[in-house]
Amino acid sequence: MKSEKFNDFYFNSINPTNECKYVYINANNLIEKIEQTSNLVIGELGFGIGLNFLMTIKSLEKKLVNNKKLHYISFEGYPLEHEKLKKIYKSFKELNNISNILIKRLPLKISGVHDIFFPEYNTTLTLVYDKFSSLKNFSFMVDAWYLDGFAPKKNLSAWTEEILENVYKKTKFGGTFSTFTSATKVRKDLMKV
Repeated sequence: MKSEKFNDFYFNSINPTNECKYVYINANNLIEKIEQTSNLVIGELGFGIGLNFLMTIKSLEKKLVNNKKLHYISFEGYPLEHEKLKKIYKSFKELNNISNILIKRLPLKISGVHDIFFPEYNTTLTLVYDKFSSLKNFSFMVDAWYLDGFAPKKNLSAWTEEILENVYKKTKFGGTFSTFTSATKVRKDLMKV
């Protein structure tokens, strides 16, 4: 599926779930991280269709029991319509249970902060419907970041030095990040901040 606004794809059409596992879940060692903490915090720039959130829940589902909790904080400036998401989720049969729950609990497309609790997964999803630049207004620290704001050539505003600096400032000691992009400018800016 392609974003009309950014003329870029939300996910790889060949095997999007494996791509998500490889780029975000495995690259950030989330299975190990959840075993080392009682409250794993993930930050994301670019909720998009919510695939990274759904795959994270699916991957950590067996670990999110007893005192293990996940707080997933995602920024999205252009949320998709519920009906569009329902159509997309039909392509991801292995995520049916989780995506059906998500659709029922997703907020309206109203800018602001929306906290959604998923007791069945010991998970809180905080959706911030606002531009990525609003990141500077929040106070939280994450264990891992998913930087998923479309390709830098398509969405320059997602990859500014100021945003990457705020990502760094909101990362716990020993925290990690991952992204699909290999753009030289992004790599240099990440090293700089």
